[in-house]
Amino acid sequence: MKFNFNNILDEQLYKDTKIVFTLSKYPWFVNMVSDTLKESTKSEEVFEQSVSLLEEFNVYDDDTDINDTSVNFDTFFDVIGVANINGKWFCKVDYDTLTAKQMKLLESYVKNPSSNGVLVIAVYDWKTYKKVFQKFKKLNYSNDCHIIQLDWPNNRVMKDIIKQYFESRGYEIEPSAVDMIIIKMSNKYDEYENKLNDIVLKHEDRLNEIEDKLTTVITYDEVKDYMRNIQYFNIDDFMEELLYYNENNNGKVRRKAYKMIEFLQEDLSPEQIVNQLYNKISKYIEYRALINSGIIPIGINYFFNDVMKDLKAKYGDDNPYKDINEFVFRRNATIASQTSMRDWQNMLMILNKSKPSKGNFNNNQEFLYRKALIELITRNEVKITTLNKVLGIQETKLDDIEDLDMTHYEKKESTVVN
Repeated sequence: MKFNFNNILDEQLYKDTKIVFTLSKYPWFVNMVSDTLKESTKSEEVFEQSVSLLEEFNVYDDDTDINDTSVNFDTFFDVIGVANINGKWFCKVDYDTLTAKQMKLLESYVKNPSSNGVLVIAVYDWKTYKKVFQKFKKLNYSNDCHIIQLDWPNNRVMKDIIKQYFESRGYEIEPSAVDMIIIKMSNKYDEYENKLNDIVLKHEDRLNEIEDKLTTVITYDEVKDYMRNIQYFNIDDFMEELLYYNENNNGKVRRKAYKMIEFLQEDLSPEQIVNQLYNKISKYIEYRALINSGIIPIGINYFFNDVMKDLKAKYGDDNPYKDINEFVFRRNATIASQTSMRDWQNMLMILNKSKPSKGNFNNNQEFLYRKALIELITRNEVKITTLNKVLGIQETKLDDIEDLDMTHYEKKESTVVN
């Protein structure tokens, strides 16, 4: 069966499973799935007689843990025909390390897997994902052989994962503290496990200093102190958070965006944040224009080379995208597609208003920069005529105004008295 990151904690992924292909560049998530499956292969009772069986297959020596049912790839296929009296055989292998002979063995095994063991195939290279989907189509419909793609984590599941991590260490953690961890760590998923462990160790040191062994709740203020000077998110992350736009939000506070601004200002001044956002939004407006003109498709898969040919035809030798990395281009185009050209222009207008005119620096300039950042977060839908007038591309006559900000006027027909 096919799963995604939302299912990483689902029992269905682990129950009576025989094979799992994990597709992810993040070892932490792969290890979560692998470790859970490995733990499920162990029997509650261990029989000493199993030593002789392990010796028979040359997988036992004096340093072998009888409770460990793990074996390497070749040994797994040597022993899989015999049930392990201490549980089930377990094997985890990197897909890219398999030889041609081992690959044929795997392809044959997927067609008829054994209930005597659990096999985890870790695929770390995203370029290999498509090959795996094509080669092992049976996995999409099987009830005991699965494939799970883990490259697109979401906050809801990440909150549960972080909460469970602290529970496994004997602590509860405040929801606001979990939110802070997610914001500060951003997409540095390879660093999560080490940082969470650091928080636990620092908390234990603090409890030892105050000789408090009973406190089991880690608070927001404590996590803020433990993660001081740790900040992996950047302007790009804040930019993407701004795109969770709702025409009917009526200025509703976006809490995560506010927190991100607070943390960003620990390292950057409001002016620096405004200038960086201005440059990025200007770039996304260019991408949005290419989308609107039909050069960059959205909502469908497209060939990068085909788009480059269209851009070359449009710009000729002056093509500004001729040397751009494909991943960067696709990412920028995806971000640009997530809101309308009108909204991008609206954001640019908000930032532009905060900038001082030449030779006229305002004493309250920092306040204006901060105000612009807040307006970005709480922005509402703006009427196209109002926007065009502010941008200087349309002259609006007073007698044609029907909506002016939040004040509404009704036009009345004139009456002629004879």
